[in-house]
Amino acid sequence: YYYTVNTQDEIMSNLNMRKALALAIDRQSLIDNVLKGGENPAMGLVPPSINGFENKEPYFSDNAPEAARDFLSQALEELGLSDPSELTLSLDFNTSEAHSAVAQFIQNNWIENLGINVELSNAEWQVHLDNLGTQNYQVARLGWSSRYNDGTSLLNMYLTPTTGNNYTGWDSEEYRRLLEQADSELDSEKRIDLLKEAEALF
Repeated sequence: YYYTVNTQDEIMSNLNMRKALALAIDRQSLIDNVLKGGENPAMGLVPPSINGFENKEPYFSDNAPEAARDFLSQALEELGLSDPSELTLSLDFNTSEAHSAVAQFIQNNWIENLGINVELSNAEWQVHLDNLGTQNYQVARLGWSSRYNDGTSLLNMYLTPTTGNNYTGWDSEEYRRLLEQADSELDSEKRIDLLKEAEALF
């Protein structure tokens, strides 16, 4: 369960904006008060259930609103905006009471911690997928289950901007280089390290 961002969108293409949004979410509170299933906060693309990723360090802090506001200030300056209230984001999800509850929680986090405007939009699954496929969104809900016990099951989705389930438009030559290097690495520990380097870029 995760939110994908459209890096081709004017607002979401800004790295500091993406950092601000990520740090402004209280994942543990989401788990404790909304999901209530004992889940682990997602602090990276590859979950700790995957071989080699069991004890990895988080790439960022959960619920760090002060740092989030610092990144937002940088983003606003880069985007030519003077106040968070000038910014409105759309958060899309496919129709479901559970997805709606999560989206409302995230919406409240972003409004309270960043002072931006967040509009929720829901659609039936096929319409939602069509919007993702045409990059007609800013932030949207998705989910993915690893098909095999290896980090590449998730990392390879973002190998190129046109890879099947890469709805982000994100592209990185360094990311590709690391995954290609891992693909030919025979030493298992070195291979995992290369995969983690790639994940850290993402």
